[in-house]
Amino acid sequence: MSKRCKIGMINFLNGLVPDYKFESDLFEKVYGLPSELNQQLREGQLDISPVSSMEYMLNSSKYKILPGLCISAYKEVETVGVFSSFSPRDWDGKKIYLSGASLTSKYLLQILCKKYLKVSPIFIDQDMSVADSEDFHDIITKVDGILLIGDRVFEFQNSFDWKFNDLATLWYDFTSLPFVFALWLVRNEYADNNSDLVSKIHYKQLESVTAGLDSLEEIYSMDSKSLSLSQFKNFLENVMNYQMSPFELSAMKRFSQDLLELNLVKDFQGFNFFDSHC
Repeated sequence: MSKRCKIGMINFLNGLVPDYKFESDLFEKVYGLPSELNQQLREGQLDISPVSSMEYMLNSSKYKILPGLCISAYKEVETVGVFSSFSPRDWDGKKIYLSGASLTSKYLLQILCKKYLKVSPIFIDQDMSVADSEDFHDIITKVDGILLIGDRVFEFQNSFDWKFNDLATLWYDFTSLPFVFALWLVRNEYADNNSDLVSKIHYKQLESVTAGLDSLEEIYSMDSKSLSLSQFKNFLENVMNYQMSPFELSAMKRFSQDLLELNLVKDFQGFNFFDSHC
């Protein structure tokens, strides 16, 4: 009998929709920041997980992509960006603090700066262990900008007046494409040994996303993340996108091409999808 699957769940606002009534005795759920889920999937502590799309770009030989699922944004994402008192074209030589909660946004920012904005900031990495708790007052006295993702973006906006530079908007301005921040991945060996089980879980995850988007008021009543209902619904209905279409795939291909061009990845093996039965 197939072993019980361990599946990662994103512990952010955008993780609420995929988690809606996503329950089964086929699997157990493990919650974490994207960077934590990346590491746990890579090390085999998880079998399936939504993870930073950059995790796939760096380790494409380890995974298959579950089709039809992603977390992407078109023109704006609202929860991934750089707060700074300087405009992006003035970031040359400026110190930008990089959230330890993410992987993809760090690489996206490098591409935007190096290839498109033609600036060279000084990047300072935050330790992953303090990514969701470090005090902003301590940070902003030492740097010129701070890259944040997820719910911490809302925290910063409520306390400081630095301008927010949305990375999905910057990406769109240069490419006219959406940006795919996360993919659902399954480890190769788990997929090979548990194909039927992975197909069932994949189908259930697709169902949960559809049901979650149809039940936003109910989800809001359980976990509002301190937003108004209209803000909450707008973000999850109109800003976030959970369905992968050829448009999102073309955006991922452009991202991979930029990474290869700038030598930010090596040994990328293309996009390998799980052959689901659903």
